[in-house]
Amino acid sequence: MNTLGTLRDRLLLAVALAVTAVGLGACESSAGCTPTTTEAVDADRVDLASPGDSSTLSATLTVSSSGEALPGKTLRFAVLDDGSEVYSTEGSTGGDGSSRVDLKRVDAGALQGLARGDEFRASFAGDATYCSSSGDAVFTVTRAPGGVSVTTP
Repeated sequence: MNTLGTLRDRLLLAVALAVTAVGLGACESSAGCTPTTTEAVDADRVDLASPGDSSTLSATLTVSSSGEALPGKTLRFAVLDDGSEVYSTEGSTGGDGSSRVDLKRVDAGALQGLARGDEFRASFAGDATYCSSSGDAVFTVTRAPGGVSVTTP
């Protein structure tokens, strides 16, 4: 038996095992997370012009298998126009797993983008325990402040 060949084979086996172990570590951390569900609530009559009228995006984050609320997590809200993001913001989930963001609090520069939006996506990026998830919902602006044109479907 060739000693050099045996050492080479052992070295190749050791490298292959090391690469496999590194790959498994990454898979185990992503596969080991608890699946979540992000449910975005339709916002089909958003009024950005009148105080008190609907201008809120909301979503709820839960554990997929049990429906248990996930408080203290960050949800990202993105308003989309034909699939392209025109505005985004973040909100934290409360005790019931829900988060709400008031669009009347956006700066004037963001209003035109919001007025073009046709859907929004709420997403959770995931963490060491819980997997990422997202949900889409209807988004329609019915009225905006003066000077901002509203695009209706």
